[in-house]
Amino acid sequence: MIQARPHCPTIVVIGGGFSGAAVVSHLARSARRPVRVRLFEPSRRLARGIAYSPTGEHLLLNVPASKLSVWPDKPGDFASWCASTGRPVEPGAFLPRAWLGEYAEWTMSSALRECDASVEFDRLAERAVAVRRRTDGALDVLGESGVEVGADQVVLATGHGQTKIPPAFRHLAGDPRLITNPWDESLLSQAARRSERLLLIGVGLTMMDAAISLARAGYTGEIVALSRRGLPSHTHGPSDPALHKEWAAALGGGDLMSLTRAVRERAGSHEWRGVLDSLRPHTARLWRSLSHAERQRFMARLSVYWDAHRHRCPLETAACVALLRDRGVLRVGASTILSVNDRAGRIEVEHREKRSGTVTREAFGAVILCTGPEPDIAKSRSALLESLIDSGEIRRDPLGLGVDCDEHGDAITRGGRPNDRVTLVGPLRRGESWESTAVPEISQQAAAIAPRVLKRLDLTVPIQNAHQPIKEIIR
Repeated sequence: MIQARPHCPTIVVIGGGFSGAAVVSHLARSARRPVRVRLFEPSRRLARGIAYSPTGEHLLLNVPASKLSVWPDKPGDFASWCASTGRPVEPGAFLPRAWLGEYAEWTMSSALRECDASVEFDRLAERAVAVRRRTDGALDVLGESGVEVGADQVVLATGHGQTKIPPAFRHLAGDPRLITNPWDESLLSQAARRSERLLLIGVGLTMMDAAISLARAGYTGEIVALSRRGLPSHTHGPSDPALHKEWAAALGGGDLMSLTRAVRERAGSHEWRGVLDSLRPHTARLWRSLSHAERQRFMARLSVYWDAHRHRCPLETAACVALLRDRGVLRVGASTILSVNDRAGRIEVEHREKRSGTVTREAFGAVILCTGPEPDIAKSRSALLESLIDSGEIRRDPLGLGVDCDEHGDAITRGGRPNDRVTLVGPLRRGESWESTAVPEISQQAAAIAPRVLKRLDLTVPIQNAHQPIKEIIR
């Protein structure tokens, strides 16, 4: 067990992707007294996570550079950093994902170096697998190596969970022909070399990335992309959310049908992108106003349309996908998967087309899941989350969208009370605020969480001899 010096508060951040890096950055910026911050992250590079670990510069962000920043009060910080590193860009440009990961890591390191207070930072290069409460109310975080770290506060910033595996494909889990990481360049290259036909499940932004990556890997076979509704992501275009600012602020909540009607009417008489973008500051408020039943109704009937319009792709990405479709390399369709079987070493998929009702059987060399992460922590197969649930420190979100929490991000315990020791940031909060996966929302959450967590700690009395240089422990 790592021994902590007496009386020095310790914050443990679990997860070192963009969410965790943003939290550490804001803790360093907000701290005014000595505090110890310990970060659990097994990946070699920090601040990447699933979203920003791909190195291929053809994989673009779907948000303009001018709107990306760790600091909500400095919205153009990412673009400014690009310019400072010799990569001057237009503010409205859509840049490589890998660049944002570099920026977030640099921002965290800079914040730690420049912080006014004494922040002792340790990085543990392993997974946290359990959290236990002591008799005095503090927590112990257990790493997979057996290391145990005492914590006064824990911030769960674990990011996206494992890829969602549709029921029809679950019997293939672990089969190398079922690729669950569509950004793994090595796996995609292997699939491109070995398969004449590939099936992509899902037709959104992830499918676009995978199809483009396969083409760049030299794939010359056929790619089939299917989803139940076959709705690909729309493209970015002109948007003036300021035009709808007052309208969006005046929207009342509580009635899904009225909200849907109001948005459709506004979008019918104005450019729809600006209408949807004007909702962004109000999405959490409107989501919270809906009853559990209305949230379920939205997820079942409207969320797929929301995602297709809200999470748009750059024109460059759309153009590449259009070219693949025009060349006959990529076919996108709407179908329901009926069965999946192994036939002579190939994966045979039976599916029913939405429009015609025609049932078709097709064989593929491999299947690439572009279904997005599994939000339901009951299906996440995470030892850490299972430990927290079993101990009653957290509970599953009622909609299966992550961890139940209040509007401040404090986890709700098994008994229904806010947990003053465990706070959430990022995708785990989706059930509470719906939009909790994009950089602007995560940065805002981190900015609000950091001073709140620090305020809970008894930092009013100066701690003698607590100053230590920033260091990193690799285990």
